[in-house]
Amino acid sequence: MGITAEVKGVTAGGKPVVVREMTVAEIRAWLGGKTGGEDVVDSLLFDELSLPDLCQMSTLGMADVDQLTPSEIARVIAEAKKVNEAFFEMRQRLVKIGQQVMTQPPPSAG
Repeated sequence: MGITAEVKGVTAGGKPVVVREMTVAEIRAWLGGKTGGEDVVDSLLFDELSLPDLCQMSTLGMADVDQLTPSEIARVIAEAKKVNEAFFEMRQRLVKIGQQVMTQPPPSAG
């Protein structure tokens, strides 16, 4: 018997949504695909993750997300955090590193 990814179900917008644990390869692809070109709402509506990130770990598509309220999306995010704890911890470390880099003075041109 093999190891299976953890999944959780939640209802959002009156429809069932399945949230699944991302594989290490999917997390690597996520990190490699970050270009900073996301829509402001997609990127900043929630601190925990972007809306495309949520789609990657759930059965939601962006068209589905567009029809949900922020409170409905927050319920899906709560389930995503339960099954993707390592992803969210890594993402928080990346944010912290980014903040540290941004607060460092530029190197002197001397």
